[in-house]
Amino acid sequence: MASGYTARTFEDRASGIKKHGEAPTRDDVSITIDGIRLDTKEKVLAFLAEVDEIRKAEQKRAKRKSRCHASVLAPTLDTRT
Repeated sequence: MASGYTARTFEDRASGIKKHGEAPTRDDVSITIDGIRLDTKEKVLAFLAEVDEIRKAEQKRAKRKSRCHASVLAPTLDTRT
């Protein structure tokens, strides 16, 4: 049974936006979860730099955690006994 929903591609949506040609309104900006409006290039770049710092810190934490688990598990994985 058909749901009545028609999937639209990005191109379909973009052409619809171009067709209507409405100017963006004041609220047509991304807003972070903590309420910061990313309405300038500087704010976007600062936000992306913060996200990158968090990503790098998480990668370091994950790498340390995997090393810790590997050292704990290594003796139990030795099948030469």
